[in-house]
Amino acid sequence: MAAGDPVVSGGNGLSLQQQITNLGIAMEKGFDRMENLFRAFEERMRSMEHREAACQPIIQARVDGMKAEIEALKTENKTLQGRVDTLEDNNSSIKTKMNIISWAGGIAGSAVLIDLVTRLMGN
Repeated sequence: MAAGDPVVSGGNGLSLQQQITNLGIAMEKGFDRMENLFRAFEERMRSMEHREAACQPIIQARVDGMKAEIEALKTENKTLQGRVDTLEDNNSSIKTKMNIISWAGGIAGSAVLIDLVTRLMGN
């Protein structure tokens, strides 16, 4: 084999240099394809980031609105709890008054009955 003779491998008739060249071309195509895939992926990611950035103020406004609504509901709950406490106090007071009226009614009723019985027995 001389220095200028092409080297044939595997019986396909291509020289080693030609095989290396073809392999280099195939690798370049593969790298270009990978680069295009990465570029497309990067563009999709950038697009998603832009959409997310556009939605973030809307979401933040909704969260802030809900926080304000929760605070308003907390305040209303405290007010209503105060009213419930007042009603419970009033209910207790009414129960006490009802007991007193029941006792007074019982005593008055007993006095009327005793008066009736004494009048009927005295005549």
